[in-house]
Amino acid sequence: FSVVNGVALQPLPYADADDLVYLGIRFDEPLPFFATSVPDFMDWRERLQSLEHVGAIEPHALVVALDGEARRIVAGRMSPDVLPMFRVLPELGRPFSDEEFQTHTGSVALLSYGLWQRWGAEPEIVGQKISTVGYSQDVEIVGVLPADFQAPAAARMEQPELWMPLPVDGAAYATSRTSRNLRVIGRLALGMSVDEARLEAETLGLALASDFPDAYMVTETRHLTVGVASLREQTIGRTGSVVLILLGATGLLLLIGCANIANLLLARAVDRKMEIGLRSALGADRARVISQLLTESVLLGLLGGAVGVALAVALVKFLHVVGPANLPRLAEVAIDH
Repeated sequence: FSVVNGVALQPLPYADADDLVYLGIRFDEPLPFFATSVPDFMDWRERLQSLEHVGAIEPHALVVALDGEARRIVAGRMSPDVLPMFRVLPELGRPFSDEEFQTHTGSVALLSYGLWQRWGAEPEIVGQKISTVGYSQDVEIVGVLPADFQAPAAARMEQPELWMPLPVDGAAYATSRTSRNLRVIGRLALGMSVDEARLEAETLGLALASDFPDAYMVTETRHLTVGVASLREQTIGRTGSVVLILLGATGLLLLIGCANIANLLLARAVDRKMEIGLRSALGADRARVISQLLTESVLLGLLGGAVGVALAVALVKFLHVVGPANLPRLAEVAIDH
């Protein structure tokens, strides 16, 4: 149940998550969605009227020099709309400025809350600079993101520990529509539905396929288009149905176990018929006998429950360590207190 609750039942950890959608390049079939290019993203951001915000994130490996040694950090780049779209403000410091999204030097960064904690959780970290491999100048830390902020699982990328601005306007790779590396998230405009956004995106996709056939035509009969799905649908995918089926199977197994234990207790009660009769003959009334039997059953239930909770906690921790990479929202799976 902890897996089903964390994966399929709990709402996504974003404000008004039902208004968030995932946009991607796809074939004529509904699934799968692929990453997109900078020119396509810019067209979507400018021409999709059904979306209030359209933001892009991009995986980005980064090597930083700390304490005299190089360390690899899982990093990401974000476009200007990402934090406003998720309605997130830094825990410390400030967000990126408009000017910082226009440069291509990678000179500023936001830390994840977890990385900030591992680096000592010092408030003075805002304003400090770190050395990086591949950039001509040090990177200044301008803020720390909240503990509950994370990239959507639908983006199919490792959770970044450090974020940098994504300079899409005038970027060196912004002219290629076949260089698809961006994960695009949108927020529905007021009063718009996912179906309306999907219809508008598909119409735009057909127009782009007509304008740029080399980027969209795969074969003479098959072409790419633009797809839209709710962020929840894209995040969970078919996994939600699978874990619900597993929960049902587990429930049946639990019922079988309960029935077996009930049969054992009934058989034990028959064996104790003489003992109970002797207690009654010695003066124990019916309430006293029932109280004894209930005490034994409650004690058995408490011991079984304690062992079950301990096993659940251990197995959830084990699942976090060895869990499959394709299980969405694995980090959110926890024992519900």
